[in-house]
Amino acid sequence: KQLSYPEEPIEIIEFSNGQNPKIKVGEKFEQSNNWLKDFSVRLRNKTEKGITFLMLVIEFPETSKSGNEIAFPLTYGSNPLLPKKDELVRSIQPGEIYELKLTEKKYENLKKAVESRHVLDSLSRITVRLDIIHFDDGTVWSGGSFSKPAPTESEGEPLMILNAKSNFCK
Repeated sequence: KQLSYPEEPIEIIEFSNGQNPKIKVGEKFEQSNNWLKDFSVRLRNKTEKGITFLMLVIEFPETSKSGNEIAFPLTYGSNPLLPKKDELVRSIQPGEIYELKLTEKKYENLKKAVESRHVLDSLSRITVRLDIIHFDDGTVWSGGSFSKPAPTESEGEPLMILNAKSNFCK
């Protein structure tokens, strides 16, 4: 399942989990052991700007029965809010289709987080939600709105909202 805002800057085209190469949003598929291993999301940049960082969140609705819902980030690029890394990642260009993969290391971390309360293979549903995108021109998309740092020389100034949407899910 996909939770989305109206007019999101990316389109989620399909999912894959290695055994099922083309899973459409909302489509059911045969589940096997390690069904999230080799998980990936094919997405398209719908904007006229390059994407330098994005975060999707994989949520496990069935885990809310035993406490807070478990969620796990799936990211592309380097988060500009964290200390810089030496590695530069190219932007996802306007119109480009990109496959964001859950690496082996991230899969093991996800499995460890989920299995602190549940057996991962006992879960049968996930929700994928777009959390935040940073663009190459400094614009940020989050929560249905675009914002850009106010033109100032001082650090930590508030963001200026360019346009806001209050509707959440389609």
